[in-house]
Amino acid sequence: MAVTPQDLKNVQKYTSYDEFSKDVRTDVVKHMNRAAELEMSWSQYCNFVCPEILIREKRNIMNKFAQDEGLFTRSSPLSKASMTTEFLEDPFRIALLQDILHNAYYNKRTAITMEADDAVGSPTLPFGEAQPAPVPGGLRMNPGELVASSTETGQDNYRPFKWAYDQTADSDEEKDGKRSLKRFNVAPGATIPASTLTQTKGQIQMEKWGNRFVLPYEVLTGTGTRVDKVAAMVRLEGLTEESRLFGELVDILENGDNTNGSKATVHKNTDFDGTADSFSVSALLAFLDEAFPAPFNATHVLFNKQEFRQFRNAVLALTGTNALENLNAVGLGPTFENAEGTTGIRYGRTPGDELDAKHILALDRRAAVEYVQRSGMAIRAQADNIANESREMVISDTYLWAKLAFEAVQVLDVEN
Repeated sequence: MAVTPQDLKNVQKYTSYDEFSKDVRTDVVKHMNRAAELEMSWSQYCNFVCPEILIREKRNIMNKFAQDEGLFTRSSPLSKASMTTEFLEDPFRIALLQDILHNAYYNKRTAITMEADDAVGSPTLPFGEAQPAPVPGGLRMNPGELVASSTETGQDNYRPFKWAYDQTADSDEEKDGKRSLKRFNVAPGATIPASTLTQTKGQIQMEKWGNRFVLPYEVLTGTGTRVDKVAAMVRLEGLTEESRLFGELVDILENGDNTNGSKATVHKNTDFDGTADSFSVSALLAFLDEAFPAPFNATHVLFNKQEFRQFRNAVLALTGTNALENLNAVGLGPTFENAEGTTGIRYGRTPGDELDAKHILALDRRAAVEYVQRSGMAIRAQADNIANESREMVISDTYLWAKLAFEAVQVLDVEN
């Protein structure tokens, strides 16, 4: 069952950090299982039940735990990172290590230029928690900057939340394709008739998505292994997974999830004054300018390798004084250092051949897709390992992609 507001209200809260610290050290497995029941990560749970450190000192309670234990998660001119074996001395420290490695695995999925470390170096931002920071051109995109929102659920089946509009209207033209509620013109003082918002039907199965890997005791206790080295290697696995996630996300954006109507609309090149089977910068610019219905607009453009090469060659071949103006008109022009207030479309190629041949995909990242994670599973598995004294670090990732506003993704077919 999903967590209810009453469940959260009934959770025991601690007004004193010292009281909570003593309690959690006495039975860390109990608290980890409570976190799983509440569909929270270990950091989320501890900051939730004892918010004193987060509110008073503006830092993650895990930072305080590590400080009290005399543990350091990275080397600096002032300290050496603690040995991994130091984190395996008791269940409470093992829980700290699990949180460090879990956050290291997810850290880079938020945005390519955003890294957030607490005072002792533990990454604190999971996937999608913050908006991407501005990035210069030429850097590769990652999944995080394409995602509108991140959701956690305790269910294996997920029903994407999309509005279904009651489109009672006076004409067929007004009924067709509108995303907004019906507006009424009434006399002053009169009651405005109601329009109804309901949730569209559709369900996505969670089980087919996910991965899990285990760090055995022998790896964690290798000679001279410090926690920052293990975290760096786990982070590398997270980056490797990020590349696969990117390709998977592109496929969802183009071909949709399993809800009706979620496949992206495909436009013909010839609809924008282009010619069949021929890449055209002018057709691409017209597509970006015209294909999105209000209130959407392109924030990102994705090319496969072949089309990206053609795009670069075509841009290099542009001549005349209007070349930059035409590119800037839709946000594809170059940006310059210290040019405050300038914005543009982020563009780049996909990791592999995820896009159909001859397709160029544009999306409005504010409303295109959400990342839905099955919460509680990783921490429950780790709690079981601690209870069984297996001393294995389990990092699991069960999730799905759900498209939001289908109009926020548009595709240009340069072959037709």
